[in-house]
Formats: sequence, C-alpha cells, structure tokens
Amino acid sequence: MLIALCVTGALVVLAVLVCLYASVSIRSSLFGKIYWRGRTDRKQVALTFDDGPHPRFTLEILKILDDERVPATFFLVGKKVEAFPDVARQVLKAGHELGFHGYSHRPLWLKPLRSLLDEIERSRAAFQKVLSMEPHLFRPPYGIRGRKILRLARDREWKTVYWTRAGWDWTNIPAEEVARRVLKKIRPGNILLLHDSDGPSLEADRQRTVDALRIIIRELKARGFFLTKVTDILPE
Repeated sequence: MLIALCVTGALVVLAVLVCLYASVSIRSSLFGKIYWRGRTDRKQVALTFDDGPHPRFTLEILKILDDERVPATFFLVGKKVEAFPDVARQVLKAGHELGFHGYSHRPLWLKPLRSLLDEIERSRAAFQKVLSMEPHLFRPPYGIRGRKILRLARDREWKTVYWTRAGWDWTNIPAEEVARRVLKKIRPGNILLLHDSDGPSLEADRQRTVDALRIIIRELKARGFFLTKVTDILPE
C-alpha cells in the first residue's frame, strides 16, 4: 500500500513538472507547435519587441530602426493599441511586422475557454478598428501557454512565436548587459526578445532597451548578420 502511494505521488509530481515545462519552456511543443528559432541556413536573425505600443519608447525604437534601415516584429497588446492608436499606426506605416500579445497582457495559461476567447476577440477587434488588419503571429503574455490557447491560435492559423535569446531588459541591468545577453552565442535563425513597454502598465523605464538597441544592431551588422522580420526566417 505504501509503495503504491509513493508511486502514485511520484507520478503526480512528474505530471506536474511536465505540464510546467510544457507551459513555460521556450522550446517545448508538447502543447502545440511553437517557433523559437528560424532557418539556420542563412545568416539572418529577427528582432522582436513585446508589450507595446508605448507613447515614448516605441517611437524612439522606431527612429533607431529607421536610421539603421532594419525591420522588426512588434507583438502588441490590444489594450495599448486602443490607447495609443497613432503609435500603433506608425509601427505599421514604417513597414514593421505585427503580432498579437494578448489584449490585457494577463497570463492566459489557466484561463477558462470563455476568457481566452474574450482575450482573442478583443485583441482582434482592436487591430481591426485601429489598423484595419489581423496579424497571423502570436506570442502569449509572459511566454506562458496551455493547450487551449495554442489550439485556439492554430484554429485561426496564427503562428505562435517565442524567442531564442532574450536581453532581460525587464530587469535592472545596464544597456551594455542587455546587449551582451542578446549577442552572446548568437546564431543564424535566432529570434531576439526585447521590450518597448511593460506588461499591463507603462511604468517600466525602457531606456536601457533603447540604448542597447544601437549596440545590438551595429554589432550584428559587424558580424555579418542580416536583420529581418520573424516571418522571413521561419521554416517554409
């Protein structure tokens, strides 16, 4: 009896650990297909920005990208698209790629189906109203996902995109360290994660991201990398 209980307990713990790994690992496709890197046969990488648009930092990032003639992919929060429509339109007008990052930037992992559908439909409505378009890229808030949200994304023919390297610009580190973390062991096909705002609010200072961006772009160019949009490096 005791052995049976121990075995059952161990299996429950194992199942919980597997679910946690499948929910947070940037490389796990256990709950559904995700992309955490692109093609490796070309010396290309993709810059991505989460949590915007922001009325200050997004515009500063757009200026740098324009100066350097570099395209990027922005995963926008639906509620902020509504709050800052002119900034969202500037991102699109500049030729950058857009993706969904939820409506409220609340975790979607354990939400009931009705709440997930509400998040998706409100995001779609925000993009349609402000930008007259619907992206086909999706990145779950905080990178946490479950089987239901990935199935809903797949049913809408969205590609769920994670990242290969993150700058950790949401932590209190200097711009030089943000750049170092992104550039460390950089490889063809890498998808790079930065932030032009913070999750549900506008309180975080993303100046370190702005300052790190020129360093990152110029170093990548010096190493012979070509910077492009996410969809340009995803497998066919």
